[in-house]
Amino acid sequence: MRWKLAHEDHAIERASLSFHFKEPMPSKPWHGLVTEASQLFPKKGFLVSSREFTSQLILAGPQTDGSAPNFPYPQPLPEVVGWMFRAVAGVQIREELAIRRNQFVYTTILYDRWSNFKGRIVDLLWWALNQALPLVDVEAVKLEYWDRFNFVGVPSEAAYREILRAESRYIPSFPLDDGELWHSHIGFFTAPGASARRLINLNVDVLDLVSAATQGSSTPSEGSEQPEPQRSVGIYSMAQDTVNAEKIQTSAAIEPILDEMHGVLKGVLADVITDEAARRISLDPEASI
Repeated sequence: MRWKLAHEDHAIERASLSFHFKEPMPSKPWHGLVTEASQLFPKKGFLVSSREFTSQLILAGPQTDGSAPNFPYPQPLPEVVGWMFRAVAGVQIREELAIRRNQFVYTTILYDRWSNFKGRIVDLLWWALNQALPLVDVEAVKLEYWDRFNFVGVPSEAAYREILRAESRYIPSFPLDDGELWHSHIGFFTAPGASARRLINLNVDVLDLVSAATQGSSTPSEGSEQPEPQRSVGIYSMAQDTVNAEKIQTSAAIEPILDEMHGVLKGVLADVITDEAARRISLDPEASI
């Protein structure tokens, strides 16, 4: 097969899990949670990357100790509604945590196995969820994967049928033989399992990309050869569950739902790619990857 995987053993170049709340966390406990996160996450390899602000302005009053602020009062200030934490190696962002008043998000390019991915989320976010759940309800949980296959050869000769299943229910068959760039998208609701509703999205993007390895870190000099683009098939799959909030009182109650969502996305991917491509990434619908 003339297609390279995004990684040696699998095609997942990025994975993300997010928890969306029905309403923002109350300000005081949220600020306490962020303070704890800013102390905990650096011990786990993360640094504070940025803060997010609303466009809403609040009036700055006296400090918590009763002293006056060090600027004229009242003074309008934007409200901080989110903190971003990142684990970086060189210039590469390897993991990212977004702690927002209405959302927690974990994203990584270090996906290995489902059990390891879920274990990392448990380690990083379960304590925060257990603080948030008595105060706000989880409305939705979203699991996302970005898989990529890169063609080895002249882009116009890319053989899509080597990796994409012509009889798939989720992608059209007509672009598979023309060698052109294309995009497809499908969204549908499937059996909700333990949740109230489960939405599936499946996007396929066929692009010509110049990989980071061939780009190098400097601008090519005049007259030098430009790196050749590589035909790339990116497959984005997403499961978004609207959960039964009354059943989600602790983080532990979310774990079975996550396992279901992961299993459904495995089945969707197995329907989209060929048996040979599935073997290359050790995709077995009966076992975790």
